[in-house]
Amino acid sequence: MYAGDYDEFFPCVQMVYPAPVGTKFWYDAVQPYLKSTQILQCPSEPNRAVGYGWNYPHAGYRLDLNHQVHMSKIAKPAEMFLFADSNTGSYWQYLYCACCWPVPPGIRDATNVVSDRHNEGANLGFVDGHAKWMKTATIISNNSATQALWGHPTPATVP
Repeated sequence: MYAGDYDEFFPCVQMVYPAPVGTKFWYDAVQPYLKSTQILQCPSEPNRAVGYGWNYPHAGYRLDLNHQVHMSKIAKPAEMFLFADSNTGSYWQYLYCACCWPVPPGIRDATNVVSDRHNEGANLGFVDGHAKWMKTATIISNNSATQALWGHPTPATVP
């Protein structure tokens, strides 16, 4: 629904606006489309208001840097996820693409990857609107199917 109202562009993980609004995140941008904020809370993480991270950078990084992704750029909307269960940590709203680069220590550490809190798997929300559970090991592996999950048109390309 958000993309439909914004010329087919998805929100970014960071929606940076001029003062006094400041930085908002993808879940703030989709808030008006939700009947309840509880949908953003994973029942397995009751102490977190939002339990999901955004597919950074393939689904949009920062609005102020013009990193929004247009729906027409998504080659396989039924295969690419927008968000998934995330680990707790300082940057939990981001999900770093495991098949683009090795996850270095520091900001892109284990706190920035897809969670395995649901029987060694995670729930994913896809571009076409469907949701699905998958094993986390599959989501963070490096093969053709995983490349499509993150939004790579082919295993050799990175959008």
